[in-house]
Amino acid sequence: MINFVLISPHFPSNYWLFARALKNRGVRVLGIVDTPVESLPEALRAVLDDVVCVYSMTDRDQMIRACGYFTWKYGKIDWIESNNEYWLNLDAELRELFHVTTGMFPKQLHVCQHKSLMKAKYAEAGVPAARWLISEDKAEIREFAEKVNYSLVAKPDRGVGASDTMRIHNAEELEQLLKTMHSGMIVEEFVHGTVCTFDGIINNQGKVVFATSHVYLGSVMDSVNEKQPIGCYSLKTVPDDLRSAGERTLQAFGVRDRFFHLEFFRLDCDQEGLGRQGDIIGLEVN
Repeated sequence: MINFVLISPHFPSNYWLFARALKNRGVRVLGIVDTPVESLPEALRAVLDDVVCVYSMTDRDQMIRACGYFTWKYGKIDWIESNNEYWLNLDAELRELFHVTTGMFPKQLHVCQHKSLMKAKYAEAGVPAARWLISEDKAEIREFAEKVNYSLVAKPDRGVGASDTMRIHNAEELEQLLKTMHSGMIVEEFVHGTVCTFDGIINNQGKVVFATSHVYLGSVMDSVNEKQPIGCYSLKTVPDDLRSAGERTLQAFGVRDRFFHLEFFRLDCDQEGLGRQGDIIGLEVN
């Protein structure tokens, strides 16, 4: 029987459905929660074969002991998943410690969480990406800014949700950025494009078994920084060029057996050094 450790099956509240689906397929579902077992929804308790309650799922030792208990009682763990970005690093560390090979280890996840490291994978996939720089040398940053006509975006190399992301339009704004810029920031040329996604599920053979695409109205950066509205709509079919770029990106990153969310730009106009109007440009992966 497959032993599947599901981290935080109780939050968000709809995640208990993963446990039910696994149970319906004959999988042994083992949960780790941070709330008293008796307070879990009855529907969730009914589909968990066993559950360990820890005081905090940020406590590495408690999480290791919980997985150790499951190993002692049920044998080798086959899967460790949370399906939650907050726990991805913990998922990867626990997999490595317990020799669970059905997901990413920390080294592979590290590449998927740093925008600078993603660039090499886009290049491997043959997908263009914005020119970029990581440097603490102000002169080098000024030189790069001049090369891209001071049309820049500065953001954390590792970060989500457009937090600490700034748009630079001119030399004066660049100088203001340089006064407060901290290490670990990446500076990229601004891309004049519309964000479109390639979302879906990939199996253990590296084949996409479900795919869809969403097009953003507005940008996350403008929504966070300027409180502008944002939305998206779903495409009825995934355009061939987007699907091709998405599948090549998945192969370059070595993604298997999971959900994926890839973000691309479709250029709104010709952009020197980047591409022609309508071209697909790599943004980031999740």
